[in-house]
Amino acid sequence: MRPNSGDPCAAVRRPGEGFEEITHMADLCFHVWAPTFPALLAQAAHALACYMAGGTRQGPLTYHTRICVEAADREGLLVEWLTEIAYIAEKDRALLWTFAFEKVSDIEVRATAGGMTAPFNLRPVKAATYHDLNLVATARGVAATVVLDV
Repeated sequence: MRPNSGDPCAAVRRPGEGFEEITHMADLCFHVWAPTFPALLAQAAHALACYMAGGTRQGPLTYHTRICVEAADREGLLVEWLTEIAYIAEKDRALLWTFAFEKVSDIEVRATAGGMTAPFNLRPVKAATYHDLNLVATARGVAATVVLDV
């Protein structure tokens, strides 16, 4: 797992990784990039946690869970991954920002995730969507544009 920063909105990034919110009509849209697909999944989850927390500083790493998702391709995996994290956030009020990937293929992701149970209400996210989804290989790794139904 990555080091615990205590704040999902702090820069939990290595060189070549990151995310930025993109203006979108009704939903939340962000662009995320990283040198590898697992790192991209972590950055996308980091962007989701930052949005859901409303930029509020978080506490210590106190929550752990396993995440297993399957899909027909990597685009589907990204959608399922974020949707599962949004579901965990709603169900357990958990913000996740550390990930240990056990298996990542073109059709399956298995990981252990860590974060915290939020002592405040989280901004709701219904699901990740396929709307305007764009996952591409770049000279520096991989990048994606993702729209979340909020």
